[in-house]
Amino acid sequence: MIAERLARRARAAIEELAAAGALERTESRATTFRRLSADARAIGLFDLAARLEAVATALEGQAALGPRPNAALAEALLASYDRIEALSATLARSALLAAFGAEDTGDAEVP
Repeated sequence: MIAERLARRARAAIEELAAAGALERTESRATTFRRLSADARAIGLFDLAARLEAVATALEGQAALGPRPNAALAEALLASYDRIEALSATLARSALLAAFGAEDTGDAEVP
């Protein structure tokens, strides 16, 4: 449940950032992603934590660039979003198997 909640919060933060644009409130947004990274690290999701930390770092870099495009930020966001989607799919698979009394053997490929 904790991982699912983290995935929802991280996805919402990325979607909010994409909708609003990365040009405003970059310091506040960087702090949000650092908190999400710390939460991911606390529950052992180290890969996701590193990706969320990369978003925070790229947001800080965006503040220095001003209104210019930032490929590093776009790449960090995409990498984080991909990892969140993979985590969500794994969690959903486990929940579905459990609902039908099946055991998750971990045979499915996880990106």
